[in-house]
Amino acid sequence: MLLSHNESTEDALVRILSKKELDAKSLYQTLEKDLSKKITLQALYRAIKKLTADGVLVKKGTLFMVNKEWVKNLVSHFNTKNGLDLSMGEDISYSFKTLSALDSYWKHTITELRSMLGDYPIFFYNNHVVWLHLKDRKESQASYLNSFDKEKIYAGFVVGGATKMDEDFKKNFNKKYLQVDIRNINSIKQDSVTVYGDYVITVKFKKKTTDFVDNLYKNNKSIQELEDGLEKSLEGKLPVKLVIERDQQKADNLRKVLSKNFYIPKEIKDKFGLNI
Repeated sequence: MLLSHNESTEDALVRILSKKELDAKSLYQTLEKDLSKKITLQALYRAIKKLTADGVLVKKGTLFMVNKEWVKNLVSHFNTKNGLDLSMGEDISYSFKTLSALDSYWKHTITELRSMLGDYPIFFYNNHVVWLHLKDRKESQASYLNSFDKEKIYAGFVVGGATKMDEDFKKNFNKKYLQVDIRNINSIKQDSVTVYGDYVITVKFKKKTTDFVDNLYKNNKSIQELEDGLEKSLEGKLPVKLVIERDQQKADNLRKVLSKNFYIPKEIKDKFGLNI
């Protein structure tokens, strides 16, 4: 399926050619390095022939490229109305049974908000960044965390825990745009809070889940032990709730607390009217 985790040869061709025009020989060499499985020249030409016949690819001389008209038509089929355009004071909540399902929807939500809010600075609070240690979400989480410096969007990430794994998170991800602070904030009772514009996104765990994760972080000495413990105990059925609120006062109050030790340039503060 196009752009999904179950990528076919045709999907890979579209992804590669969306970045650069290539001739068949260069495309074959790139595809061989890119795919974990081997592909024959015959299979490559079959895929190219099908994509060209379907109008997905076009050819200019010896070079193949993604058809811009196909891209335009594809985009037009999606509903661009944002489902998170809440009225002030309104909130919605969702329940999930796995952390992976929750994280997937959380990132969907953040992507929608980013399309609305652009480079508005975003602030996070997590007791521990468990999302980085779920086997099927770690790649997505690392990519998201690295996106701030790639896209030059300021973010402050406060981690409430003070274990070696929490310190390692700061060491690995504290950069110019994504800034990390290790600081327990007693006034924030929930395990995970995100503040983005007027929106507050809260992940609500059962207390026994929070206590269990905290013990894993304190008692496991290696990343592998931590990840094994999370997979064994948390990736089955697990009650967890995601609450999305649009509350300007609440967002402002939380942002002031979270932003305490972070640098946000004056021009960014002025652009968004931030009093932090």
